[in-house]
Amino acid sequence: MTANFFEQQAQARSATNRLIVLYVLAVLSIMTVITLSAHVILLAGNTHRAGRYGTIPTDVPLGADLGIALSVLAVVAIGTFVRMLQIGNSGESVALMLGGIPVDPGTKDPIERRLLNVVEEMAIASGMPVPRVFVLPEEDGINAFAAGLRPGQAVVAVTRGTLEQLTRDELQGVVAHEFSHIFNGDMRLNIRLMGVLGGILAIATIGRLLTYSRSSRSSDRDNGNNLALLGFVIFAVGYIGVFFARLIKAAVSRQREYLADASALQFTRNPSGIGGALMKIRGYAPSSQLHTHYAEEASHMFFGSALKFSSLFATHPPLEDRIGRVDPELLKSGVWIAKPALDGSEAPEVAACFPENSAISALNSSTSTPRVTTADVSTPAAIVSAIGAPSAADVTAARNFLDKIPPSIRQLSRDRQGAVLLVLSLFIESTEIPPEQNAILTASLSAEEVSQIASIRRELATVGEVDRLSLLELSIPPLRQLTESSKSMLLKLGNDLAHADGEVDLYEYVALSLLEHQLMRDLKSRKPRPSISSQQTANDLSILLSSLAYAGADDISAAKHAFDAGVLSLQKSLNMITSFRHLDDCTLEAISASIERLSYLAPDAQRAVIEACVTTILFDGVVSTKESELLRGLCAVLEAPLPALAV
Repeated sequence: MTANFFEQQAQARSATNRLIVLYVLAVLSIMTVITLSAHVILLAGNTHRAGRYGTIPTDVPLGADLGIALSVLAVVAIGTFVRMLQIGNSGESVALMLGGIPVDPGTKDPIERRLLNVVEEMAIASGMPVPRVFVLPEEDGINAFAAGLRPGQAVVAVTRGTLEQLTRDELQGVVAHEFSHIFNGDMRLNIRLMGVLGGILAIATIGRLLTYSRSSRSSDRDNGNNLALLGFVIFAVGYIGVFFARLIKAAVSRQREYLADASALQFTRNPSGIGGALMKIRGYAPSSQLHTHYAEEASHMFFGSALKFSSLFATHPPLEDRIGRVDPELLKSGVWIAKPALDGSEAPEVAACFPENSAISALNSSTSTPRVTTADVSTPAAIVSAIGAPSAADVTAARNFLDKIPPSIRQLSRDRQGAVLLVLSLFIESTEIPPEQNAILTASLSAEEVSQIASIRRELATVGEVDRLSLLELSIPPLRQLTESSKSMLLKLGNDLAHADGEVDLYEYVALSLLEHQLMRDLKSRKPRPSISSQQTANDLSILLSSLAYAGADDISAAKHAFDAGVLSLQKSLNMITSFRHLDDCTLEAISASIERLSYLAPDAQRAVIEACVTTILFDGVVSTKESELLRGLCAVLEAPLPALAV
């Protein structure tokens, strides 16, 4: 049975914890061996003193042994710290380190435009923020990677060879593979592996420097030789540590690659996509090889093998094995014969269309009516299992949604200033800007910008009801490039527009929460993890479940029954004493604070919370727009990518 999103996240955390234990044991072993070796070398090289029975070596002071041990620890710690500092908290640092260049959201390059469209489709289909996209322009091999500590910090990067050699279906298979690494929790593990190698490799580097540091003066020759010998020992021991670290890295990576291939196939339901990409790597001269200085260190992060390794250190399974698992029929052809990446036969990226009688409904269909009937909803377990597991239907529906957006609006979502105006327009309900909101905009923006916002509202009205939250998420990548002051100004303007009529509705709350979470996430990551008691967690759960119960009920009695159903589900996994709250306690401020604290729960606990929320929502057999929006807000803050079609 395939593990769900939360189980994969928990497994990745466990693997990270095991890696830390192995790392500590390796460092302690290296420290012990080097200290003992240094003790012996120093003892042999010490000045001898005369005694009754001959010369007696002077013992090495305890302080010297302690100093050597602490020096080894310091070198490893500094090496790890420097590497982790270089990597940073986001995937962008990794992409830049590997030679990546960010793709301009407004690019006119057709193959770059296609890449952005594929990434946007996958992000919207899965319900996660659109990641920033990078290209490695100096790499001809077919390869890609995803990096970041959390889904909200992820980036997706591909080589130039990937853009030029793969068709759209093959590119989609590769991108789906990288998204599965995001969903499976592999990114954090991959970055930790880079830190481990950086720290242990620092020991070997110091040893190599000491080996060539002998003094040229004859009076220092003995000391120089001893120093060189000590350097050689440190070098050898350091590389033994690197040897085992690479073994661990290879073993972990190979299993995660099989899982990512299977997940990508589930997302796309197109074996010739990811299978074709693997076949092209198999028959392409540059293969998936990379030339970056960090290719070996980051080899476990890539779609294909970045370097040629022996089977012992191979970070990826053999291509034949991967292809055989995806589609054995592909191997029978011997050599993959496929059309070039761009041969003119594919539909234009911004004009792809679908039959009106398509079995896949539009992504925004659930927002066009206030309620979804019982036949349209699934079970709580099925909805939770859809988190981090978008289906082919979700991907198709996401493309349908993107095709529905007018080209001019789509272009605005790719530009920093345009995205600001587009997002502000999403806080305006009517076609014309109400006077109180117009006054707020006029006080902060130019007359031309206010006029453009009004124009956006009128153009959106021509396409009918649109999923505003998905449109907002589409605008996130360029907004992340704003300065801190510009981000703060945008959030303040959005907040003022939401409060202009004297109250904030649920959509406005979710939109503001999503914006703040995405634009200010780095500030949150720098804050220390708060200490939250079980009593506080129980109180937060009471407020959240009560709020959901009220959102979908016509009276207090129905709300209480829905709340009880959610609590019953919750108690299967979490032993929390919750109580049904009065409506006055369920303010948006209280909900926001509760969700923020719940975001610090472990993955298994988060799964239990979401399943209890879904149980509450589905108690009456229908899903209201308010319930759906609140659930999307919860999942956004918890960084649990929920496909829009799941509810």
